[in-house]
Amino acid sequence: PDQDRSVKPVFGYRFMRWSFPESDKAGFLWFKRQKLGMGQMIWMGHGTSSITRLMAGSHPEYFAVVGGRLMDGHKAPGDGNRPPKGGSLPRLAAPLSEALSEYADFFFAEYPEAGFFPVGPSDAFTSMDDRDVAAGWLREERGRDGRMSDYVWKFVNETAERIRQRHPDKRVLGLAYSFYRIPPEDIQTMHDNVAVAYCQHRGRQFMFPEERESIFREREEWWKKLPSGQFHIWEYNLYQMGRKVGNQRLEGQLRGVPAFFPTILQEDLKALRGQSKGEYVECSHAPGKMLNPGLNHLNYLIQARLYWDPDLDREALISEYCRTFFGPAAEEMREFYRFAEEVWMRPVSRQITLTGGFIRPADVEHYFALLEKARAKVEAGSVYARRIEVIHEECEPMKR
Repeated sequence: PDQDRSVKPVFGYRFMRWSFPESDKAGFLWFKRQKLGMGQMIWMGHGTSSITRLMAGSHPEYFAVVGGRLMDGHKAPGDGNRPPKGGSLPRLAAPLSEALSEYADFFFAEYPEAGFFPVGPSDAFTSMDDRDVAAGWLREERGRDGRMSDYVWKFVNETAERIRQRHPDKRVLGLAYSFYRIPPEDIQTMHDNVAVAYCQHRGRQFMFPEERESIFREREEWWKKLPSGQFHIWEYNLYQMGRKVGNQRLEGQLRGVPAFFPTILQEDLKALRGQSKGEYVECSHAPGKMLNPGLNHLNYLIQARLYWDPDLDREALISEYCRTFFGPAAEEMREFYRFAEEVWMRPVSRQITLTGGFIRPADVEHYFALLEKARAKVEAGSVYARRIEVIHEECEPMKR
């Protein structure tokens, strides 16, 4: 019968960060076809860089002094008291907060449709201004993930108050990241215009039950401190696969190892339903293209579908994928993915050595035996054979 039907995603913000070259229209359209997207653009980034990257040598009050050296990234001729170019570190104090709030005026004037403005410290923010250390803001007793939390979130909260006075309908965004991932102790409730993006890495953290439970507790604590309800996830999806920069392959030890963890992915998205507004996903990529499309293709498909329905029948989706994508080799490839999840989810170090690590020589042999069985089931030169061959090629580094 005639009907009107509306379908709404459980997670409104579903942004997998990608850089599509103009030549990869098919890749772009595939991502769109998975219904990835967002209700509005959210600028998720390290906000202080918007100011400090332009101010080397001109506004020392915006920068930290560490070990007596001004960390503004600028080295004037004959000046031995400054670090080489690139050694920039902000000081989270009133002058920089005021500059950010002024910058927000220009930003919202140019992009009136934007609802968020980032105000967290720059990436690699690992050291604190000498004066602020002396004032007691470095809290080593809170551990690695909290030693700077009170310092950073005080700055975010104060900047949010400045921006709210001129833009009461906008929100500021801070990243729960690095040495300031856990909530601050000094602030019981953040201002109601503060949003948080919590940084996590399912593919490297969630196979360890204690670490996973710790993340769940931290997220719950953040949720209680946010009257805005604006809690997001910044996920390093498959980042363990590494990146290629020039001719250098980073994190090369895990290249070629299938990273497959759909069970914990689904469990986590179920846990985040009603809490998280969505996810900014930092996908593994080489410049201009998906990294390991054969191995990652199913991962992205499952994740995109779960954003719309965390309760979907995961096993049925994977079986359908194997049947339609690998044809006669569906059974063999279904076993390949089952084994991949078993191996990847072992709660053992990702560091592979002669005597330890989560993957052993016998596992590598089994992976390639499964791929050979799959090859034998399909017609040479067929689309199914080409798909299996791509995965085989991407797994080759695992032999080393």
